[in-house]
Amino acid sequence: TMLGNGQRVGNKKMVAPNAIINDGLIDVIIIGNTGVFEALITSSGLKSGKHLQNPKVEVLRGKRVVITTNSPKTIPVHAMGEMLGPLPHTFTCHHKVLKTLKMPDHILQREGWTHANVFLENIGKEP
Repeated sequence: TMLGNGQRVGNKKMVAPNAIINDGLIDVIIIGNTGVFEALITSSGLKSGKHLQNPKVEVLRGKRVVITTNSPKTIPVHAMGEMLGPLPHTFTCHHKVLKTLKMPDHILQREGWTHANVFLENIGKEP
């Protein structure tokens, strides 16, 4: 299960290609039970968003998402590489709270951050 407020995560992987960063919703991508071979094929589509074509991939949206498990095993959760601790966890999208500024393109190019504002392509799209 992956959550996203925007389309992309590290290394430009398009985990939630239909996410709109300013719609006030979290996209939830659930990949069902897959074998090793199918998991490799599905994960290879993350760069382009083609993983959504797999019938075992489901996309849900919500303002508040609770992830829990019935498993007796401890299941760790991380966000952007930081460990949050074991399940359960609740995630809430606080609509229009974070204010962002876009740097001028010449500064982004000078600093080598040409993809730093890639999420901006979705700002302004109405849900």
